[in-house]
Amino acid sequence: MWNESSLIKWINAFDLQRIIIAGGCPGTVKTLFAKAMTLAGKDPLNVILASFNEHGICSTNNLNRAKALLACTIAGIPFEVLTKTC
Repeated sequence: MWNESSLIKWINAFDLQRIIIAGGCPGTVKTLFAKAMTLAGKDPLNVILASFNEHGICSTNNLNRAKALLACTIAGIPFEVLTKTC
């Protein structure tokens, strides 16, 4: 179950410095993760969102696009840079 205490345990157990939340509407849980990061002594600004809906990824037919979005998010590259060059 996702709650502050369980998230804090996972953050500390794996010494997480950054969390990427990906999904259709990842912003709905960002506050919970940011608060857990803060309580674990980590920087809440390192909770990063990768929104599939924001980038028009809305079906399994867009799997490669979703993978590209995640790769860009992990590497810290704006997805728009990739889509403008393709």
